[in-house]
Amino acid sequence: MILKKITSFLSLSALITGIVPLSIAQADSGTPVKVLASKTVTGTRAMVKVGGDAPLSGPLWTGKIPTKIKLSKDSLGYSGMVNFKFKNVASDSEGEKKDDVRVTVALWSAGGKLIQDRTLYDWSPVSSITNFEYRIFGSDGVRPGKYVWVIRTHSSDYQGDGQQKIPVSIS
Repeated sequence: MILKKITSFLSLSALITGIVPLSIAQADSGTPVKVLASKTVTGTRAMVKVGGDAPLSGPLWTGKIPTKIKLSKDSLGYSGMVNFKFKNVASDSEGEKKDDVRVTVALWSAGGKLIQDRTLYDWSPVSSITNFEYRIFGSDGVRPGKYVWVIRTHSSDYQGDGQQKIPVSIS
């Protein structure tokens, strides 16, 4: 009897103090979302020049961006993992270093609230396609509805960036 009470107390204490890994509480964020529709997108960025002219760069990456997804529902809310597949198509001959291209993916609510953003820094050295995992957690407060992916293309060596807004429907 005393052993059961001690075990219950230790389990509760570990959960409250955070000794139990957060990944246990948010395990479903690793469940792949069901992609119902997607759109092929090419990323560019503005090339800033001294004279004020800012033409766009050549294509720097391509990828299929989900426009309709279905998340899993658990006790904490809706969650899942969106797997973006980006292909770096920057040409080193145009002055843009392939390894210097950065892509930031942000999920925004239709009302203008940032849910979260993540940046792709490292491109795959062994494949032309880089898998980029974007996890949506139950604690993010995402509910079925309309959202917007805001995708920024930028470089740490150059000024200027490109931004694209792609609507996404989440169910």
